[in-house]
Amino acid sequence: MTDLTSEIDLLHKTIKDHTFYLGPIEIEHIGNQGYAVHLTRHPVIHAAEWIFYDLDDTLVASWEAKERRIGNFITYCRSQGLELKEKDLLLIFQATDEYARWPEREETIYHFQAHVNGLGAAIELVVSNQSREFSDLFALIQEYLNNNPHGKLPHTPHAHAYSNDLMSKVFHVVVRPNIFTEVAESISTLRARGRNIGIFTYGEPHFQLLKTLTLLRAYKHESKSIDVSQIWLTKTTKGAFMQTMAQKMDDVRARKILLIDDNPAELNSVMAGMRDKKIDIAVMRSLRHGTKTTDHSWNHELEGHHIFDARTTSVSTDEFVMHIEQASEPTRS
Repeated sequence: MTDLTSEIDLLHKTIKDHTFYLGPIEIEHIGNQGYAVHLTRHPVIHAAEWIFYDLDDTLVASWEAKERRIGNFITYCRSQGLELKEKDLLLIFQATDEYARWPEREETIYHFQAHVNGLGAAIELVVSNQSREFSDLFALIQEYLNNNPHGKLPHTPHAHAYSNDLMSKVFHVVVRPNIFTEVAESISTLRARGRNIGIFTYGEPHFQLLKTLTLLRAYKHESKSIDVSQIWLTKTTKGAFMQTMAQKMDDVRARKILLIDDNPAELNSVMAGMRDKKIDIAVMRSLRHGTKTTDHSWNHELEGHHIFDARTTSVSTDEFVMHIEQASEPTRS
């Protein structure tokens, strides 16, 4: 089985786990760039404007979840009787995080399951070698990971058990991060006003799809709804992916597209990639405290560039919708 076949099979399994709650879901492979996921319960409105929301740090507070994940890991290790210093546990966490990142098509991508399994293997090594000095133990962990690259770790019962434990007690917070209420509520408002809604997310496709469908399912469980018609899962820049998808959208010249994202590099890639397309395109940057891109500069005074700054005050749904509608005023790129 090839890596691509395995990836697609995993995506189909994740979809199958959620269709009872979210209705029929179809997936389309977009070459080596990623996937378009179609949620047919919310059909596309012909010739209507598209509004795409970035997932991490725009729709949900991923940076906060990552901080909680580290705290959960330290608590879990203490519950297992590991006597290592906190700084040493953090070194192990960082080493396994780095282990889970490798290049794919010129982009370095974080692989969620490889991180979980790498930590499970590391904990097994710690438990089996607690009499060693930490420097020797850490070297042993690094050697083990280096000898089994790209997440291809030997399957051992203890490491598997630790990985399952880590999923339920540590990593659950990144699978279901807290949602920004005003952003979620804006989706329902704008869908009711005749917009098409999509979620556009970069990273390892299975992890990003799992997070997105878990969010939609949990929100629906709370008797609410995020009426999304499409989920775009990209392994390349969002600009490159959007160029491909724009060609596939029928009657595309009658459409407008607005992308809301926290990352100025992604917004720039969209504006640059779509410059020669006959599409009204606009981008809106969402600023929040604590994200890794908060301090990244961006020339928002260019045509089609807008900023929504939520760093200093709480924001109502009406205010957020107002910003979106202002940003989506037609701009010929």
